[in-house]
Amino acid sequence: MKKKLLIFGVIASIAALAVIVAIENDKKANTYRLEYGSEYDPYKLLGVSKDVETFSVDVNPSVMGTYVVEWEEKGEKESKEVIVEDTKEPKIELIQDASSTKKISANGGFLLVGNLNKIYDEVDGDMKKVEVVDKETFDSISSDVESFYDKTKKNTFKSNEDVEAYKTDRVEFGYSVIYSDLDTTKEGVYTVNVLTIDKNYNTASVEYKIEVVAEGTKIAKEDLAAGAEDSEIGELAYHLANEQTDNGESNESEGTAGTTDTSGASEGTSSQNSTAPVTPITSTNNAVANAALGRVGQSLACDQLVTYALMDAGMIAGGEQWINYIGVYYFPELSTAVSASSAQAGDIIYYDNGGTGSAHVAIYLGNGQAVHGGYLGLNVEVQSVNIPGASAPRYYRFTSVMSWDQIFAALMDSPNVESGTVSGSTTTTTTPSDNGNGGGGGGTTTYTSTITVDNVTLNLESSTPIDTDAVMNYVMKYVSGEITYDQMIANIKALGYQVK
Repeated sequence: MKKKLLIFGVIASIAALAVIVAIENDKKANTYRLEYGSEYDPYKLLGVSKDVETFSVDVNPSVMGTYVVEWEEKGEKESKEVIVEDTKEPKIELIQDASSTKKISANGGFLLVGNLNKIYDEVDGDMKKVEVVDKETFDSISSDVESFYDKTKKNTFKSNEDVEAYKTDRVEFGYSVIYSDLDTTKEGVYTVNVLTIDKNYNTASVEYKIEVVAEGTKIAKEDLAAGAEDSEIGELAYHLANEQTDNGESNESEGTAGTTDTSGASEGTSSQNSTAPVTPITSTNNAVANAALGRVGQSLACDQLVTYALMDAGMIAGGEQWINYIGVYYFPELSTAVSASSAQAGDIIYYDNGGTGSAHVAIYLGNGQAVHGGYLGLNVEVQSVNIPGASAPRYYRFTSVMSWDQIFAALMDSPNVESGTVSGSTTTTTTPSDNGNGGGGGGTTTYTSTITVDNVTLNLESSTPIDTDAVMNYVMKYVSGEITYDQMIANIKALGYQVK
């Protein structure tokens, strides 16, 4: 027993001696390492006297590199190196394990970034910039990052000017790229690749599999891929989509990869505000879909876009003056419902809630893409069928050509409009004017009109002829719930008419 204690004592003595030697060597060392983002105190780290006030360079813990710090102390020039390094990789969190292959249905909607739950750096925090790229770009960024990292490790700063020059010239990263060869129209197993690059060019990557199964195949909930129709999506995916919806524009990434695109090759984010899919469809075999594509870039509301597409394709005969007559809510009443699995290019997509609390319509292109008219005058764009925060899309098809008379009749029978009649009449009254002699001599003309739709009756008066079509447009929007009563009145008054 005593022998064991003696041995233990010897070992303990040797360990203590080793610690003492290590500490002594550290004090004499000319090179010190500082973890990125940590606090820098030259007096503590370098053992400098508090009497020293001036250093050749200020070590910046947020800029990696080797700092050659020089100062004068007790009449002697001192110099030591401080290496700022980032040894911690960024983290990628998915809501579905990367080791399991999840499934989606062929020709179904799919949000490529849907599996992203959180991406972050321990120092810089959440990294919320993500871009969907093609393989060439993905490989190029991967290669560039390696060279940037190697160059950063060789940085040497001898003055504050050196640090500022590097900060000006450096290529900023701090975002993620995602690539996949996924084709939702073809059955098979595909790989999704995610690469995250922090501000110091440290990287983290993950890949997972998505299996496209035959259309109509029943997929168990636990096997459904995140981002598929009726599936959950990650917190980051939800943030990316809604951030674009809120801002009305895409975010600019701070690197070489360009602008943020969370759409994916086959699906995207918000219909009216996100960037277009990586490879947007530009032509189809359907006249309605092609007509909608022909309106891309124009400033049209969603209901205007759909109406124009149907008119341009000859499915609604004539009457461009009625372009604003069909409100969003009425398209299901004018067409035939079809299942999502049988939807084809040219079908109308209807959302009870388009992500903003109001209904929304679009024209389906196939492959999970659609042409959307913007809300509040935003331009027509090719986007995903899936809209974050929106209700599930429903599909409808115009099966025959309709005249405006047929449309008017159908709308009056619509359950969205209460029972009643639509009537309108215009009366012209000429009132003699006083010419100073108590006599006639010309006069002023007053135009009046009475518009009645269900329980809404408006008596209008104007010094110019009344455009009852324009008035009826706002009345119908009010009746269908698209606008409030006050908004209806304000719009009619904006036409120059008095409402009695």
